[in-house]
Amino acid sequence: MTEKDRIKFAIIGAGYIGKRHATLIKENNDSELVAFIDVRTEDECQIDKFNTPLFSSLDEFKSANLEVDVINICTPNGLHAIHCLEALNLDHHVVCEKPMALTKEDCEKVMFTALEKSKHIFCVMQNRYSPPSKWLKSIIDDNILGNIFMVQINCYWNRDERYYKKGGWKGSYNLDGGTLFTQFSHFIDIMYWLFGDICNIQGKFSDFIHQKMTDFEDSGIINFDFKNGGMGCINYSTAVANQNLESSITIIGENGSVKVGGQYMNEVEVCNIKDYTMPELEESKPPNDYGHYKGSASNHCYIIQNVIDTLRGKENPTTNVLEGLKVVEIIERIYKLKKQQSSKESDKYITNKSYFQHESAVIDEGADIGDGTKIWHFSHICKGAKIGKNCNIGQNVFIANGAVLGDNCKVQNNVSIYSGVEAGDNVFFGPSCVLTNDINPRAMYSKNGNYMKTIIEDGVTLGANCTIICGNTIGENALIGAGSVITKDVESNSVMVGNPGKKIGEIDEKGTCNLIRLK
Repeated sequence: MTEKDRIKFAIIGAGYIGKRHATLIKENNDSELVAFIDVRTEDECQIDKFNTPLFSSLDEFKSANLEVDVINICTPNGLHAIHCLEALNLDHHVVCEKPMALTKEDCEKVMFTALEKSKHIFCVMQNRYSPPSKWLKSIIDDNILGNIFMVQINCYWNRDERYYKKGGWKGSYNLDGGTLFTQFSHFIDIMYWLFGDICNIQGKFSDFIHQKMTDFEDSGIINFDFKNGGMGCINYSTAVANQNLESSITIIGENGSVKVGGQYMNEVEVCNIKDYTMPELEESKPPNDYGHYKGSASNHCYIIQNVIDTLRGKENPTTNVLEGLKVVEIIERIYKLKKQQSSKESDKYITNKSYFQHESAVIDEGADIGDGTKIWHFSHICKGAKIGKNCNIGQNVFIANGAVLGDNCKVQNNVSIYSGVEAGDNVFFGPSCVLTNDINPRAMYSKNGNYMKTIIEDGVTLGANCTIICGNTIGENALIGAGSVITKDVESNSVMVGNPGKKIGEIDEKGTCNLIRLK
């Protein structure tokens, strides 16, 4: 085949999956990789082995005026719809990694734009190419099992801190979307492909180990009815220790039962069907190996070939745009149920997109509170107070106008933080510790807001019932012992105890303290 006759691809997103697409495009004699598009540098993307130009934006790519037939979208989930629309508006066909989008509405925008532009949307649902999946499709379509009574899908994988790295997109609502979108949409696609749509959804959700790693649940049990008859369930979790455990589907029908299991729904474990002899299946491809974790079967080569054959008029898309939309719509309905449950369970609480507030807490208009911060029972945050991200404000806490807390601070019960107090990141305020702002307070005479500053630097620990006299600075990582009174500046990494506080040792950032008393 001549170079001119090859189907030409460009890839948006040069991460793990983008480079996998690139490798398979390069290995196929009928295709050619002409460009990467990624905001990162070539060194950051590590794509030098592909010998393919890198563009920092679609506008830059467009300006190069390269001949391209297809653009593959291999970016974070929350960007799929945007990049699909941009690629379509450049008059290219699109291959979109799962999921097609994070909402049905965005999927519809993509679908209508594709129709308007007369372009194909190829949705990557490569598990359809697995030999057990193709076999299941054949026996369902040929009604070999008869009426379907029950279907159970189990997906139990390991996704821990090795997967949900700090600063990455995985685990966020906006870019990841949730466990069903990123981890298990392939299996919802298989379910829809085999049995059609579902209704009467019921479910239970939990977050066992991912509270500090993700914005969503790690486990769920979902029950439903199939519109075509029968009932089903999906049980899923990413809280499995060490490694993936199982991806399986069990089908109980009028004429028998089958189970496809293994870690990746890649092994026929049971075939017990009346008057039926199971054919010998070709061997399943191994899972995608990303080092510390593994994904679904490595069938992307079939996706690339399907794109080529479709554009040459030999085949139809394996997963069309409507099927991609339906997978998203089913997940969206499941998560709608989760949101409804969360709303009922949080009747005692007031929540918004950025922070958590107990119903008994008072937060004045004009308080500045960072994302992920939690404010508990009977606390009062005044107008003009500034609290950073991911802080935990305990019960009966008062934070005054002008007080400042950095990120990741923990304020225990019964603490008052007055105007003039400025705390850095990762500061621990022990129960009932006292922070003053007036060196000579008088009941009859107002200071008119002229208070002394107290600076508490990053990583400081203030023990229970200690008192910090205003006008002083507590240096980084210092530890103030319970009940101590601090009357002067404290050096970084110092351990202070007593009244007045005296230095008795040193402590590091992690809390390791030497045992030598300093004279």
